[in-house]
Amino acid sequence: MLIIRSGKYKNKRLKEVDPEITRPSKDVLKIGFFNIINQVIRNSVFLDLYGGSGQIGLEALSKEAKEIYINDSSSKAYKVILENRDITLRSKVSDNIEDFNKLHISNLTDIDFINKNKDKHFDIIFMDPPYSYNNEKEILSLMIKNNLIDNKTLIFIEKNSQIDKELLTCYNIKEYKYGRSLLYFLKLKEEEK
Repeated sequence: MLIIRSGKYKNKRLKEVDPEITRPSKDVLKIGFFNIINQVIRNSVFLDLYGGSGQIGLEALSKEAKEIYINDSSSKAYKVILENRDITLRSKVSDNIEDFNKLHISNLTDIDFINKNKDKHFDIIFMDPPYSYNNEKEILSLMIKNNLIDNKTLIFIEKNSQIDKELLTCYNIKEYKYGRSLLYFLKLKEEEK
């Protein structure tokens, strides 16, 4: 069961996406992720590039991020994200219009999303692509090229394998292990941007 664990929408129960379409992050990893960013999430511009159910982005909304972008290339996942947005905001529609306007939900490939949002700076980025998808180096390069990130952006990538070692030349990287899942925390080195 998916649930928003903290913030103003705490305990909202969300719908899950068919596991054949997407794999949800483990609770322990999500808790660890939000503990890492807890002091900086408020008033941040937040991106979940591979949104799945939308739970990560909706948790960011609950923790009062300023703007939240949730994207998924699957049309089925996109529909679940919209449903979960409505579940989250339904209780007090008139009170939640401001939060509704903070959410930007899209159904694009990662590359199309990055190209469409050129020059939109993100403070925090969460990337949880399918584990078989090993394109993070190219995606991050495109984000730099399109001015989505700089050396203040906090980037997190969830994987079940080691991150591309070439990223060490441009990024400071920390690794956190949660069972078989790995969460990488990347920050662009000062000289790279």
